[in-house]
Amino acid sequence: MTLVVQLGLKFQQIDYTTAFAQAELLPGEEVYMSLPQGWEQTGKVLKLTKSVYSLVQAPSAWFTKLSQGLKEA
Repeated sequence: MTLVVQLGLKFQQIDYTTAFAQAELLPGEEVYMSLPQGWEQTGKVLKLTKSVYSLVQAPSAWFTKLSQGLKEA
């Protein structure tokens, strides 16, 4: 970090754990999950708008978001 300041470079930091968990799903992709245990409403599902760790789509959604951010920088 000292070199960044000395050389006048731009510095950005990313929390990869949070970024991975909070990545938006890819456009046109709909993912539903059943309610967690303990919820009393039966026969209902949740529509996800963000990725979660256990989703197969999580790495793809995270990489897409990361790629877009790097291209904009």
